[in-house]
Amino acid sequence: MVRINIAMREAGEADLDGLIAIDGIAQHNPDRARQLSGWIAGDTCIVAEVEGDLAGYAVLDYSFYQRGFVPMVYVEAERRRQGVGAALLRELESRCRTNKLFTSTNRSNQPMQSLLAREGYVRCGHIDQLDPGDPELIFVKILHTAGAEDRDADENLIDRYRDRMVAASPDLKWQNARVNSDGLMNDVIVVDDAIVFRFPKSQQGRQMLAKEGRLLPELKAQLPVDVPDPFHIAEDMMAYRMLPGRMVANTQFQVLSSGQRQRAADQVALFLSALHAIQPAPETPPASSPNTLEAWSQIRALIEEYVHPLLMSYQRAWVDRLFRSHLDDPEFFGFAPTMVHGDLAFSHLLFDSTDVTLTGVIDWGAAGAGDPAIDLAALIIAWGESFVRLFEPHYPHLPDRLHRARFYAQAIELMWTATGRMKGDDRWFAAHLGGARDIALPDL
Repeated sequence: MVRINIAMREAGEADLDGLIAIDGIAQHNPDRARQLSGWIAGDTCIVAEVEGDLAGYAVLDYSFYQRGFVPMVYVEAERRRQGVGAALLRELESRCRTNKLFTSTNRSNQPMQSLLAREGYVRCGHIDQLDPGDPELIFVKILHTAGAEDRDADENLIDRYRDRMVAASPDLKWQNARVNSDGLMNDVIVVDDAIVFRFPKSQQGRQMLAKEGRLLPELKAQLPVDVPDPFHIAEDMMAYRMLPGRMVANTQFQVLSSGQRQRAADQVALFLSALHAIQPAPETPPASSPNTLEAWSQIRALIEEYVHPLLMSYQRAWVDRLFRSHLDDPEFFGFAPTMVHGDLAFSHLLFDSTDVTLTGVIDWGAAGAGDPAIDLAALIIAWGESFVRLFEPHYPHLPDRLHRARFYAQAIELMWTATGRMKGDDRWFAAHLGGARDIALPDL
């Protein structure tokens, strides 16, 4: 077997034509090409390059009983038997979040079975009737001891980035390092409870990180609260000193006194008033959150494809009524764009634990020019409309924006569910569980 240097990276939209060109099936099968496009859009596709040329690709999702699953490994014909397939499998193993990695292949596919055997996969079952006369064989590889899975995964992640973190901040004492596993877009490592390192997981994450790096200096100069002040920014890395404060989840928020809730609302309202008063410049990038009729029409189609089959009839009726009553209104998206955060989850707002003082706002990767109602919607999801209504003394635009915020608050959860099904990643399904579910009745 010829030994070659193989480079791995996440696939991006610009790779689609090149991958179709090396995939002998996708060249002639539109369904395969659409499937490949979906894998790329879902950030589940990894490509292998040899001397800068595409040599193959593989896909990792969590569609198989919430376990890591490899639905596709494809190597260009001229690059087979050169280690590309094995390298792709090992790359997926290093990225897999579960302690077992499953895959399948037809009984007739002897080359794939040989590759799996060499890489330590064992047969664990089969499925009949998918391809008559050619059963689908299921294989599995144990990647971690189940009880040590989380610890091993965290240690591996820290080791993976250690040299880059030391190079960016050589004065660190490295007394402790911990992984924040809550992020969907970034691997986050906190060192010495002082420095936050963020590493995007996908091409989309890298684009958001770059946008955040451009916007933060402007935001820092105009907002009444702290935002991250990066001392190191690269294409796939950001480092900044950890901001003081802690997040306040809905369960913690509900036990605050009425005076504390009003104090929190006053501060968040003053922050939003300052943020939404920033007028976007011509060069300001758009916010990542959808806020146009075209965008939501596309999302509605995804919801109908991926979510409708899961719903009962009354739920489908609710979804149809929600979208019809808003998307059929030609004036609904008639807003003046402002600067928005775009992802104002409660985990991105930091409060002092003693007096409920808003100390900082983090994770600005979705920020940009957009509909200010999207930030109100995120807070409705987190703490409820009853909290948002407390903004009125300091946020005079609330009555004009609340009806759009109610729509976004309901539609965003459907959007995330559709995204989770499309990506084969169940974490997206559960991202908004535990929110307030407090939305005024007129727009239900």
